[in-house]
Amino acid sequence: MYPARSAASPTLAGSALYAAVWRWHFYAALFVVPFAVLLAITGGIYLFKPQIESCLYAGLYNVAPATQSIGADDQVQLVPGIRGP
Repeated sequence: MYPARSAASPTLAGSALYAAVWRWHFYAALFVVPFAVLLAITGGIYLFKPQIESCLYAGLYNVAPATQSIGADDQVQLVPGIRGP
């Protein structure tokens, strides 16, 4: 009635399933790894943002004080596009 099973049949099915699972695992990794690398790089940049900005904008953070001071009204007049009071 039923076909006779061989002893290699369960091993062969398990082997095929194992190969299929690893193949899908490989394809999933090909799609996920680029996003994971991108997230790691941008996360590292965000993590070290204060240190990176202090190197990039050192000239803007450390400004030498002026020798003479200017009043607030005079400063407003020097800004283009702003009218004084």
